[in-house]
Amino acid sequence: MLLAALNDYARRRGLLDEVLWATRPVYFLLRITHEGRFVALVPTAKHGAGMPMRIPRPPQRASNVAAGFLVDNPKYVLGLAEGSESQEKKAGARVSAFHSLAAMATEATRSPVARAVAAFTADASARAQALAARPSGTWTGTELLAFVVEGSDVPAHEEPALREWWENRGEADAAEGDAGQCLVSGDVTVLARLHERIRGVPGTLAMGGRLVSTNNDAFESHGLEQGANAPVGKQAALGYVLALNHLLEPTPKRNYRHGIRLAEDTVLVLWTDGPAEEAEQLLTLMDPTSPELKRMPTDGVQAPEVRRGARLFAVTLSGNMGRVAIRDMLEVSLTTAVSNVRRFLDDLRIHSAPARPMPVWRLLNALEDRAEVGVPPDLATRMVRAILTGSAFPQALLVAALKVMTVERRGDDADGLHVTTRAQLIHACLLRSGGTAAAALCVPPTKDGPVALVLGRLLAVLEQLDGGEGFRERHFARFSHSPANAFPTLLRRAIMQERRHPRLARLMGELVAALPGSGFPKALGTEDRGLVAVGYARQRCAL
Repeated sequence: MLLAALNDYARRRGLLDEVLWATRPVYFLLRITHEGRFVALVPTAKHGAGMPMRIPRPPQRASNVAAGFLVDNPKYVLGLAEGSESQEKKAGARVSAFHSLAAMATEATRSPVARAVAAFTADASARAQALAARPSGTWTGTELLAFVVEGSDVPAHEEPALREWWENRGEADAAEGDAGQCLVSGDVTVLARLHERIRGVPGTLAMGGRLVSTNNDAFESHGLEQGANAPVGKQAALGYVLALNHLLEPTPKRNYRHGIRLAEDTVLVLWTDGPAEEAEQLLTLMDPTSPELKRMPTDGVQAPEVRRGARLFAVTLSGNMGRVAIRDMLEVSLTTAVSNVRRFLDDLRIHSAPARPMPVWRLLNALEDRAEVGVPPDLATRMVRAILTGSAFPQALLVAALKVMTVERRGDDADGLHVTTRAQLIHACLLRSGGTAAAALCVPPTKDGPVALVLGRLLAVLEQLDGGEGFRERHFARFSHSPANAFPTLLRRAIMQERRHPRLARLMGELVAALPGSGFPKALGTEDRGLVAVGYARQRCAL
């Protein structure tokens, strides 16, 4: 389902129209003479990023040697080796493979440009000069280099005759390989041996990571190698990669075109079966950027109009060096998803103000602990699934939000916002739980409401009477766990401030009077502690 949906996306966006070309950052232009002598190494990078350039699509590599056509990294173009004897031997094979492609193009087209590149790669001294153009140790081995031959500023791979040769060769290569039934399309076609890397998934290498790969002996126990273990046609294998790379590309507005960062190594990607605007509108509703938040009206959430029958697809990906793992995937009606997001925003309301958009990034930021470590990727993934599907939130999310209620970010103007955000998430968790706490939150707040809510309000008043920094950090956990042990001491301290703050003292008395005759509870369970947090945040906002 996932790979088929991504291939549909790639076809609708025209990403498969030119499969033999790709846009990659090129870091250096290698200027040479027609005889293949080295002239200069010209950097193209600005602010650490290479210049995006349309180049012949790089080959798939695992441990194999496979060269790009006229554009590649210094290991293939210049023979850069990493020091060991085995790497020295492999360096020769890499340069030879790169040289062979240039020589083949020269023979077929008689192009002087291809001849110059072939002459350069055959000349060890010219390659050494190019390597020495940068200080020793500064080559990483991943920088892409393109050639420019004297008398022209056009990169060698852009010469029309060489472009035509590359495209003809690509069509022939596409027809080579083992045939079989593609698991994605169902067609009998030429199968992909290796799948391309997906770029942009956090936690992966700079060159990206593979979603589908087999590189252990255990995977060959049935006599199958590489892609034969999960047969996918060449076009389908390329289509899903192009789709994910497109969805994960940064834009001027967002870090990901259609993605939401959930953790250090995890991203949620979503798209629809229609125009791109549909996914963009859902992202604006679900995870608006700071500029979008400022432009939104203050009188409630404006939900977008939804095309009838529209489908939403979502997949959560995590990176682990050279691999990409799927944490979750979802297909749901777009109408249902929009309705569920609106319901979630309504569930966040802890007072009578209209519902407002709550970015996922703000929720996750508020859940960071004192060391600024957020919730685990799996929990963030389950939280977002609950938002999109309208299901109950995991109990672990409620526990995580309660745990960080004690975190105070002193000197941070956003500390109050974080407290409110945590309480809002706790409010939503409790409403979805369906227990007594959910019932308590569905009635208008009063002074004689549920005991836990009254205790939370009382804690906010005591904080104001105390007036010192770190009150919540020192007292919230003990107060919400064991009110009978914590409250008497706090009340005695607060009585000393009655004359200075008569209004707060009067409110404190009213709240204490609203407690049952049995006094403060000895202990509170998780849901009641959640009610304490909600009552605390409500009263904090009121004060």
